[in-house]
Amino acid sequence: MLDRLRKLLTKNPIIIGVMCILALMGGIVCYWYYSRSQEIVPTVITQELSREQNLDKLTSPEDAVEYFVKTLINKDIDQAMRVFPIDELCLNQNFKDILEKQNTFSLEFPIAPSLEYRDYFPIASAELTGLYAHMYNEAIDTIGEVENIALKEIEFISPDMQLDSKFQADMLKNCETYGADAFCHMKAILSSKDKTVNIPLTIVNYDGYWKIFRVGSELQEQITYDSSDNVNDAMSVKLEKQLKKIVNRESDQIDEEENTYSQEEQKSLESGNALLPPNYFVTNAAYGESPEHLMKIFVRYIQKQDLTSVLTLGNVGESQRNLENTTAELLENQAAFAKELKYFYYSILLEEDIDQSSSLEKIGVTGVELLEALEPRLFFYLEMREMVPLAENKYCIYFKYEGEYYSFIFEFSEYDNGWQIKSISNAERLTEKQYNSEIQDLQG
Repeated sequence: MLDRLRKLLTKNPIIIGVMCILALMGGIVCYWYYSRSQEIVPTVITQELSREQNLDKLTSPEDAVEYFVKTLINKDIDQAMRVFPIDELCLNQNFKDILEKQNTFSLEFPIAPSLEYRDYFPIASAELTGLYAHMYNEAIDTIGEVENIALKEIEFISPDMQLDSKFQADMLKNCETYGADAFCHMKAILSSKDKTVNIPLTIVNYDGYWKIFRVGSELQEQITYDSSDNVNDAMSVKLEKQLKKIVNRESDQIDEEENTYSQEEQKSLESGNALLPPNYFVTNAAYGESPEHLMKIFVRYIQKQDLTSVLTLGNVGESQRNLENTTAELLENQAAFAKELKYFYYSILLEEDIDQSSSLEKIGVTGVELLEALEPRLFFYLEMREMVPLAENKYCIYFKYEGEYYSFIFEFSEYDNGWQIKSISNAERLTEKQYNSEIQDLQG
């Protein structure tokens, strides 16, 4: 038998070589398909996200206010999310400047430093999306269940104060911090037969186009006097025109053709059907066959530095997520698990207790030092060492990172499709001796 095989190889070396190469290529293709089948599809397109945009940008702050108010009247959260500067803030806001300005650090604030470290972008985007979904809901609650409410007027808030040199200087500092070109404060006045509602808004300009930075106005909250008592109607109109001229300088720098709406765009804006490009994502829901299997997936995607896929593994809600429609609950749930993942990263990277808000002085670091400590540079070396059950669906899980040991309490939820992470808590940094002792105690 061996002699016959040897003769066959001797007589037909090329054919045998080709067959071996084809077999090898077939094996590679099969492995590629298998690997693809094991990969997570990280995001989904909800019914609302599948809608095509019909407007590229908003070229004045008044248009941004009108667009947002129409989303409230329509009760269309997807339409509203598109006017918030989610991508712009993720790519432009300066983590160090915000820290030093507020002199406060916590898990809640600021959002993850996605400008400085792009690995954090999915966490920061989910955080902002949840924050803006909450603002949108509060605005809906402010209006209440009122029939036939409509936008009556758009006004600048205290134009005399916005023209003040100190305010202008503060605005420039905010522009540097958030990577923006301009800010202004406006209010929308909505009215119906029985009710009038004022909604203050902070508007931001990026590259000549306007978005809603905040539902609310720091300027209005800080007013210590009623400027209308000091400025008569004629002067107020004059000041508003002056402020509008200053504010619209940013839009005037765009080519005139780009700064003009088409007839269809103008019609969609006026009718309330305008739809900007989407700038947020909805994570898919991925499951493990067991908590152990789920944690292997969790670690694998952290090692791959793919935090969008990691976000698919968690659900802090009580029920399995409905991914067909964009809802405030879905977006806030997504943000809540982003916070759990942020806690996991920060607990490993920082020695400080991040459960409580603290000043930089109390922590004993500068903004630069804190930012440098948060660099997620070596997470592809993260190891999961032990997974010890504590109670039903609750485990103490041990990790090793850069020679240090860490323990966390993970809680899991079981759904029809499998298991997901519910919470991550009780982080502790351990020496190797402490780690070995704890494992013996827990397993003993």
